[in-house]
Amino acid sequence: AKHLNASRETSWNTEITILAELRAASSTHRDRRRDPIAPFGTHEDLPGEFDVVLGAHSHAFIPLDKAKIASLGYHPSLLPRWRGIAAVEWTIKAGDPIAGGSVYHLSDEMDAGGIAAQDWCFVLPGEDDASLWRRELGPMGLRLMIKVIDEIAETGACRADPQDERFVTLAPRIKDSAA
Repeated sequence: AKHLNASRETSWNTEITILAELRAASSTHRDRRRDPIAPFGTHEDLPGEFDVVLGAHSHAFIPLDKAKIASLGYHPSLLPRWRGIAAVEWTIKAGDPIAGGSVYHLSDEMDAGGIAAQDWCFVLPGEDDASLWRRELGPMGLRLMIKVIDEIAETGACRADPQDERFVTLAPRIKDSAA
C-alpha cells in the first residue's frame, strides 16, 4: 500500500489536509477494524485531525472521527450497484454494458454512505475486470477524487446525495475456481 499525507492550498490561503490510502484493485481482504494503516500503526495512532480522510478502493478500516469535513472513499461501481469487495469482477460477470465509479462518504455500513461524485463508462465487449480497471475505473477514481477535493477546497463542504436502497446489489468476493 502507498500512503500519502499531503496538503493542498485553496484560493482562501487555507489548507485542506488529506490522508489517502491507495491500494491496487488486487488488494487482499483484511479485517477492517484490525488492519494497520502504516506508517502510523493503527487508525487510533493517526496524528491529529484532518479536514478530509480519503480512502481509495481500500479494504482497511478508515477512521470516521478524524475528519472535520468528510471521510470519503472511492468505489469502482455506480453505487448503490455492486457494493462490496469484488465490484469490478461482478460488473463483468453480470455482463453490465456500463460501469462507473463513486466517491462516497464512508459509513459504518459497507459502501453505503452518501454520494459526493460519480461518473460512468462503457464496458467493451470481451473486456475483463483488470483491463476495465486499468482503462477506465482506476483513472476515473483519480479524476473524481480530485474533483471532490477541489469542490471542498472551494466551498468548505462536501455533497452527500443519499443512495437509493431499492437498487442495492452486492459484490461479494468471487472464489477462485483454481483454488
